[in-house]
Amino acid sequence: MKAKDVDRLIQVVGVVTRAHVIKSLEYKRYLKCKMKTCNKCFSVSANFETEGYEIGVEGLLCDRQKSNKANDVCGNNKFDVIHKDFCDFQEVKIQESSSTLRTGAIPRSLTLILTHDMCNKVNPGDEVRATGGEIR
Repeated sequence: MKAKDVDRLIQVVGVVTRAHVIKSLEYKRYLKCKMKTCNKCFSVSANFETEGYEIGVEGLLCDRQKSNKANDVCGNNKFDVIHKDFCDFQEVKIQESSSTLRTGAIPRSLTLILTHDMCNKVNPGDEVRATGGEIR
């Protein structure tokens, strides 16, 4: 993986060295503004690149227009959680296959994050070809 691979679709081949247990991941949260005159409903999705495995709502402000004036928005920062969407996720560590290495080279490893129906599909020792985007 190189810097030029960030924000690009990439494919890697390797041997699974570790498959962690499957966990539950909240990937979307539905919120409702607590301001009685507003009650705007909206959703917030997880951004794994900036917030990791948590959905960030700190600093979030309701942007519902109260009138036709450009800057007249609700601005409330208190919300009720209406619903949460979860999915399965699993971390899997892969290592470069020894057949692709030159003599004396040390194999590199990479952690993959599998979600939804991709979980529990591989076991240590399996050779895999994974396609996806890199998250730093």
